[in-house]
Amino acid sequence: MIPRPPARRGPLRRLLYGLAVVAYLLAGVMAFLAWRLRAVQSQDVIGALMASIVFFVGVGLVLHVLANASLPDLRIRR
Repeated sequence: MIPRPPARRGPLRRLLYGLAVVAYLLAGVMAFLAWRLRAVQSQDVIGALMASIVFFVGVGLVLHVLANASLPDLRIRR
């Protein structure tokens, strides 16, 4: 297998990668809050925090894949 040269990241890909990192951090914050508030809050609040963890991890995964995708140049040349 021939190794590919590293792809240059454009500003949009860097933005997507940064947003993915922010989504992962938000998932971590929600996990920390769910752990800290497990005895104080009702089960509804804990369930909402768990759902937000799943959401932010999913968003982070999708943005991470989009930022690291190796796409061909799709410009139309004349």
